[in-house]
Amino acid sequence: MKAKTRDRSLLSRALRATFNKHTLVAFLILLQIAAMVYAVVVRGMYSAVFLGLCQLVGFGVSVHIIVRRGKSAYKFVWLFTVITLPVFGTLFYIIFYRQSSSKRFSRRVKNSEFFMREDGLSLVKSDAEAAENAFPEYSSDIYYLEKSAGFPVFGNAEAEYLKTGEIFYKRLLEELKKAEKYIFLEFFIIREGEMWQGIYDILKEKAKDGLTVKVLYDDIGSLKDLPEKFRTDLKKHGIECAVFNAFKPFLISMQNNRDHRKIVSIDGKTAFTGGVNIADEYINKINRFGHWKDAGVMLRGKAAWSLTAMFLQNYEIATKTRSDYSLYFPADFGVEAEKATGKTAEDEFFQPYTDSPTDSEEVGEHVYLQTIYAAKKYLYNHAVPYHRRQNVGRADARGEKRCGRSHYNACSRRQKIRA
Repeated sequence: MKAKTRDRSLLSRALRATFNKHTLVAFLILLQIAAMVYAVVVRGMYSAVFLGLCQLVGFGVSVHIIVRRGKSAYKFVWLFTVITLPVFGTLFYIIFYRQSSSKRFSRRVKNSEFFMREDGLSLVKSDAEAAENAFPEYSSDIYYLEKSAGFPVFGNAEAEYLKTGEIFYKRLLEELKKAEKYIFLEFFIIREGEMWQGIYDILKEKAKDGLTVKVLYDDIGSLKDLPEKFRTDLKKHGIECAVFNAFKPFLISMQNNRDHRKIVSIDGKTAFTGGVNIADEYINKINRFGHWKDAGVMLRGKAAWSLTAMFLQNYEIATKTRSDYSLYFPADFGVEAEKATGKTAEDEFFQPYTDSPTDSEEVGEHVYLQTIYAAKKYLYNHAVPYHRRQNVGRADARGEKRCGRSHYNACSRRQKIRA
């Protein structure tokens, strides 16, 4: 009897996995690829006109790749694909770069970034002048992020480094219980298990007490891990939930725009970020790939508002609505921020920033390069799981010009490090 029950359970899970929404979407995308292959290979091979037209278009695409602004590594990959596979390479390039849906998505992202800076980040006065005076060796980065990228620097803040997922999770639960007005969560991966259940229990209790609770997750990141009723269950408990860039049954490049951010904001005064997702392997309750080590940071004070604004920006993209930043801005910032942290604006400074693939500003890359070039004694490469070699010289030169600082100074630092 037990064997039959187990067999039925396995069959039921297999059927749910086969006929769920995501599997059907993936099947429809594969069907579109198969249809394109058939049209090109089976039908096109008999048409000299068709092949000649593809080669002509491929030549134009190659010229466009060469002259367009971008990284040399990306250009090389696309050129190699178009030249060696003129038909498929050309079609895929057009699919990935010339779709109206992707352009609409890019416009939505750019609009949301504008409102985040104008309506959200502008609510707090920047401490850029004090920061540059206190840390002149970092003035180039501070200036760049403030003036070119649009991210202010703040005093009246403190940070706590959380060196493992277990510590991150413990501190997160402690702070979630202290929430008084709202809780925002944004993660690439949310997976049901012990970690999520501990967070979910607190979210349900806080929503029941009348707090605003919002959850945002990436549809691809959590593709296989969440049940179909996940959002419905959250809504039953008064928790607002949105999906970033939902997986659609179309072969479009917009599917590649994913939300890898990990942000928690509590009342706009305390925030968490880092590399930890909500899944049991991040706190080593299960062993998927060996012992897992990811780190995070907790911010208190004015800098926490930056992460709150970043969350609202992506929530705006996901829900296609306008966020009212003033509703969530802590009215007692300033004196209360100093009282909470025990620090003044001159003690420490923090400048949270984010990046986007929809613009030409390579913010993250430039900041990392400037930090490396400015190093004088040592440089730690902290547990980076991904590494890809690429050309960084031109990107760095472009960033230096935007900084308004001397190109010679950056080069001299670089020469000292290389020596």
